[in-house]
Amino acid sequence: MFSKSVTVADAARSAGGSALMVCDVSPPRGADAGLLADAAGVCADFLCVAYSPGQSVRVNTVIAASLLASRFGKRVVFNIATRDMNRIALQSLLLGAASMGVNNVVALRGDPLRDRDGQRVSEVNDYTTTELLADISRMNRGCDFRGLRLRGGTAFCAGASADLSKGLAREAALARRKVEAGAEFLLCQGAFEAERMRELAARMRSDEGRPAAELFAGVQILDADGVAFGDVPERLRRDLGAGRAGLDIAMQNAEALWESGCRRFYVIPPILGGGARDYDKANRLMEHISGFR
Repeated sequence: MFSKSVTVADAARSAGGSALMVCDVSPPRGADAGLLADAAGVCADFLCVAYSPGQSVRVNTVIAASLLASRFGKRVVFNIATRDMNRIALQSLLLGAASMGVNNVVALRGDPLRDRDGQRVSEVNDYTTTELLADISRMNRGCDFRGLRLRGGTAFCAGASADLSKGLAREAALARRKVEAGAEFLLCQGAFEAERMRELAARMRSDEGRPAAELFAGVQILDADGVAFGDVPERLRRDLGAGRAGLDIAMQNAEALWESGCRRFYVIPPILGGGARDYDKANRLMEHISGFR
C-alpha cells in the first residue's frame, strides 16, 4: 500500500507494469466537510480534485484535498488554475498546500469564462501553465517567483493536462515544454483512440528512450444527458444515442488502451445535471481495469 503522502511519480515507479488510477472528483458547493463523503468513496489510487467545475463557487481544491487526506485517508492530487489568481496568490496557496502535506498538484490554465460570467468576474492569467510549472520547480528549490529565498523548499510533484482532441502534434509539443518546465505526469483528456495515446507516448520519450513523464490516459464515462469533455468521436455519440451504456463504452476503451500498453489511467466520472458525479460507475470501471492482466 502507498502512504497518503506518496507522490504520483513515486506511486508510478512502485506500480511498474500494474494499473495505476487517478480519478477526477468535484469539491462540494457547501462548507460541510461531510459533503466530501461521496467523493471519498471512490476507490482510486489517487483522487484528483477538479478546479471549480462549471466555473462555480466551490471549496478550494487545496482545502478539499487536505480534508480528503486527513479525514478520509485518501491519496490526493489538487488542481490549480492560472485564470483566477496572480503569482502572489498562487504561490501563497501552494505554500499552504505544502504546509498541510498536500504535494501532488496539477497546473492548469482553466477554461475561458463564459460570456454571462465575463461581466461579473475577470480573468487574471498572470502565468502561463508552463511558467507556473517552472515556478513550482523553483519553490521546490527554495525560491519564490521574485527569486527570494523561502524558509525551506517545498516537495511538490507537479503535473499538467493534455487534450488529445486539440491535435496530436500540437499537444505533444506543448506537453514536452510542460515536462521541461517540471511536470512529472500528464493527465490526458480525450483519449478515445488508443493509437493517439501510443503516438503521444512515442513522442514524449526522452532521448534515452525512457518516458519523459508518466502519461495517464483519460477514460471518460459518457452519459447521453451529461457533460462531455474533448472531441467525442461521432461513432461513440451514435452508440450513446442508440442506447449503449456509457460505462460499456468506457470499459471497451480502457481495454483497448491496456492492450496498446497503457498502464496509467485518468478516470473521469459522468457529470450529470447540476454538476452531480456518478462515482458508482467510476468505481465499476476501475474494478474492471483492476482485473486486467
